[in-house]
Amino acid sequence: MADRFAVSTFSRVFDVEPHRDLITIDELSRGLTRFILKEDLARSVERDVMRVEQAWEAYESGKRLGGRRWGVLIRGEKRAGKEGARQAYEKMLKNAKGRAKTDLRLWSPTLYEEGARRDSENVIHVSCIVLDFDEGASIEDAHRWFAPWRHILHTTWSHQPSAPKFRLALPLASPVPANDFRVLWEWAAKRAEHRLDESLKSPGSTYALPAVADRGRPRYAADIPGPLLDAQKACGVSAASPAPSEVRGEPTLFRKTADPKVHFSSESIVGHIPSDDAFDLFSSPADIEDEFDLF
Repeated sequence: MADRFAVSTFSRVFDVEPHRDLITIDELSRGLTRFILKEDLARSVERDVMRVEQAWEAYESGKRLGGRRWGVLIRGEKRAGKEGARQAYEKMLKNAKGRAKTDLRLWSPTLYEEGARRDSENVIHVSCIVLDFDEGASIEDAHRWFAPWRHILHTTWSHQPSAPKFRLALPLASPVPANDFRVLWEWAAKRAEHRLDESLKSPGSTYALPAVADRGRPRYAADIPGPLLDAQKACGVSAASPAPSEVRGEPTLFRKTADPKVHFSSESIVGHIPSDDAFDLFSSPADIEDEFDLF
């Protein structure tokens, strides 16, 4: 039975050097059931979207606005007429809205070779299986599919009650070799009726830590008790060697999530909630700003 779980974290989407750590199940749970408040990032994204919209409105009305975004529209028009300008506008708008995700902190339930760069080829073993749900499944569905085992679920940045987006992590009783991970993932996908994002199925896949744009944003997190998933019994994969007793490096983001100044508690947004003893909702939101130095 695993008592420490190998994880890697990355401060930004494009970081290539994993920060390795070994954490307890309680540290894993705390890291995945508290949300980082990203108000400054949300305001920056909102400004970018507004400026793109202003440039498009000016273009459509025939006004000369100037500026970088206006220039992108004009270059699109020169390339393919008004349709080219529209395509340029839609691409700018998509990039502006998606920029938030490039600034979120990432993690991966992996043990990397010491000194290795971020790549599935350099993963030794996987300590959890993480499933991403963007459409087609409800939070209640996911809890039901994986009810026999301990699992940790949290909503993601783009979540809305009318369009649930969430992530579910199943800590493993024993780590699984990277080469066997695809077998485990296919087992989990089948159990979830393939109603999940099937692009994140490599052993080196990374996932954003829970974050929200403001305190009022709908959010939900739950740590559902149960035995740890025995992947060897579930789908016949081999067991990897246990995680080492220690790894070199600075403490990762998971160890730093204990700081109450930078995280605030989850709140339920679903109609039906598991009983009070099914999971622990954390303390009241703290008076915090997105001005922290732990990353």
